[in-house]
Amino acid sequence: MNVLITGVTSFIGRALARELISEGYEVYGAVRPTSRSRGSIEEELPRLHIIDCDMDDCAALAKYVPELPTMHACVHLAWEGAGRAGRMDRAVQERNGDNTLELLEAVHKLGCGRFIMAGSQAEYGVTLERVQSGEAADLPEEESRRCFPISEYGKSKLSMLRRCGDFCTQHGMTYIHCRIFSIYGVGDHPGTLMSSIIASFIAGAHIDLSSCEQMWNFLYITDCAKALADLVSCAFTVSEDDIITEHVVNIASEDTRPLKDFVQAARDVIGKGSYTLGEPMGGPEGTPYLDPDTERLYELTGFVPQVSFEEAVRRMEASYGGQRDE
Repeated sequence: MNVLITGVTSFIGRALARELISEGYEVYGAVRPTSRSRGSIEEELPRLHIIDCDMDDCAALAKYVPELPTMHACVHLAWEGAGRAGRMDRAVQERNGDNTLELLEAVHKLGCGRFIMAGSQAEYGVTLERVQSGEAADLPEEESRRCFPISEYGKSKLSMLRRCGDFCTQHGMTYIHCRIFSIYGVGDHPGTLMSSIIASFIAGAHIDLSSCEQMWNFLYITDCAKALADLVSCAFTVSEDDIITEHVVNIASEDTRPLKDFVQAARDVIGKGSYTLGEPMGGPEGTPYLDPDTERLYELTGFVPQVSFEEAVRRMEASYGGQRDE
């Protein structure tokens, strides 16, 4: 089976490509011709087939039609403006949406039968502030829950659910919209929440944090890759009514706790370093409140995470080994 991945040089993209290749898939990765990560991913994954394609010119994929085999599935991970700087930029987010539809048209020409879109927990719009005020119910975030995204990023991802769903229905394709929660692990950007906390503790340093009172959910990177890989080939159907939320699948672990409990657990595993809890993080999007329901993912694939949070911390600690202050 042939699978195309966009955003293949990203943290999740690399892990997914590695997982799919290990399972025997032929994996094709769309990479910007100017990408600085091209050399490293070619070295890391020599069996990966690289396709030169910028997401601003997805139509360029059409030129590969004569020489490429049928793409059975496409996993769309590429998305500009996912970081803090671009999350409120409407123009950037709308361009992502337009590029996604152009990509859909291109992979349809490549014979693609399944399109898996990387959505986000930001689509739900559940925040600590909304829960405390009663505006949002303090209940697990089921896929059928009404969404009230705050950021332009979350709004654009949500719009893809309807736009991609409509396209796939019209063209006889299977559409799966994955709402991905908090992914972490070895190889993640050092500035992300858990990476920075673990690095500080390994160095024996003190770190000032927000209140960390919100509920949170972490899924280790290899488990995330396995969940997405399982969705590539699992049986997936929707009702005759084709209710749009039936296309949504949460990608998360079964371990949801107050964020401060994860912080303390990391400190307990590493055994040094310290932290101070302050005020809620707030900001333009408020304080994210992550409490996903994962029953649908389990029902579809039987997926059960294999890496506990504590084991993940040990793996990350080992990867930062040179920084230890013994």
